[in-house]
Amino acid sequence: MKALLLIARLLGALRVMLVVSVFVLIALAPLVGSDVFYSGWKMAPTLIAPAVVPIFFFVILFDVLMCRVCRIDKPAIERQRFDSIVRIELLLLVLMVAFWVPAFYRLLDTV
Repeated sequence: MKALLLIARLLGALRVMLVVSVFVLIALAPLVGSDVFYSGWKMAPTLIAPAVVPIFFFVILFDVLMCRVCRIDKPAIERQRFDSIVRIELLLLVLMVAFWVPAFYRLLDTV
């Protein structure tokens, strides 16, 4: 529990919301099938999540870029903080891509 609080303090409130949102998207990836639903709760993994994943992909990359830019003129302790944030976000990005590439393959498979 203390480790989660330490990570939350390291990341900040907006990045914690980004991490939680990406984990929700990762949890929805196995629910994507070849059928698309246009109403009800089944719409979330078949329509909404596949549309939001590319947006989050680029948001994470943009935040990594901004962390790299912001760390340039900071003291050493802040540079370490930004380096930790970059590592966490890149790991999150790799996890999201690893879960969603098969899901997109299932969605786009027309054969």
